[in-house]
Amino acid sequence: MKKNILILMLVFISVLSGCRNIEMPLEAPVVEMNDSYEIKAEDLFPFTENTIYVYEGYGNEYASQEVFFEYIDSNLAQIKVINSGTNSVRILQKTIDGIKEVYFEGEFYHIEDMRYSKPIKDVMTIKNPIEVGNSWIVDDKYTREITGIDVELDTPYGKFNAVEITTTLENDTKLISYYKEGIGQVGSIFSSPDGDIKTLLKEIISGPIEREIRLFYPTDSTTMKTVWTNHTLKFNTNDRLEDIFNQVFTNPVKDGLIPLISEETIINSINFDRSTWRVTIDFSDELIPGWNAGSTFELQLIKSIVNTLGSFFDTDKVYISIEGKPFESGHLQIKEGEEFIVDYSDIDEF
Repeated sequence: MKKNILILMLVFISVLSGCRNIEMPLEAPVVEMNDSYEIKAEDLFPFTENTIYVYEGYGNEYASQEVFFEYIDSNLAQIKVINSGTNSVRILQKTIDGIKEVYFEGEFYHIEDMRYSKPIKDVMTIKNPIEVGNSWIVDDKYTREITGIDVELDTPYGKFNAVEITTTLENDTKLISYYKEGIGQVGSIFSSPDGDIKTLLKEIISGPIEREIRLFYPTDSTTMKTVWTNHTLKFNTNDRLEDIFNQVFTNPVKDGLIPLISEETIINSINFDRSTWRVTIDFSDELIPGWNAGSTFELQLIKSIVNTLGSFFDTDKVYISIEGKPFESGHLQIKEGEEFIVDYSDIDEF
């Protein structure tokens, strides 16, 4: 029971991260305080892009993690949190009252924009005003309170005078989070009678996040053989999946592999239906003329597209349409809603 609670708390800790897209020295910038200056929640939890925040863990194998903002707009941000146990996504929202979490999903290993999903949470992470004693209730039972404004915290990245926010939990446990204006979360401590588990900022890396994906291609139109190869995908904040797959479908990642679509073909949309666990990909009407392929080779191209999307989204069902209509070529026609099934049989590594 204690182990389950511990893992849950570590997952809970992982959301509380955020920094500006700047190169930081080991010493945080000094902000001159005066009567007109007031720290706000959005200063303590700024939404940033194309930056990886690396946290060192102490006391548990799941405490180390990386945090990356996958999607950002003016008021919503989607964070991917990666540790040795799982990947998760969280949606954060800026409000006049502060920063709150409105969505969470664990075991989330693919990339998908979830910002506009139906909110399933309403938990205030940081609440204005930023002053000692300001407290609020989270999850209808825990008290969260600002317990310090200028608390010193030593991290592998440097020393900070941070805002301290304490969440009082069950069984004499508490979560203490530390935020620095202009940087974001610099650390957290999960404190229990069994000891402390710390997650402390170690490194800020500018650039996209990298993710290993598996791609499928035919080797040529003579042997009619489909192969797979791994590829390191570089994902920038707010990248469109349609653009990413357009690139790897048009330009194979290794020599000797056949493109899956012509340069004139455009991927109009890629959607993942969570109710049916099915991917839908819609192409422009240049798809079939761009192939100019016989029936057997066309099946290999379809198989490669279906397997690539199935592997990425961890599903076995892919629906292909052309300008919104069910896939149809001179060799094959499917019905509305009819799916292609992922098939990894008789496929070797390239």
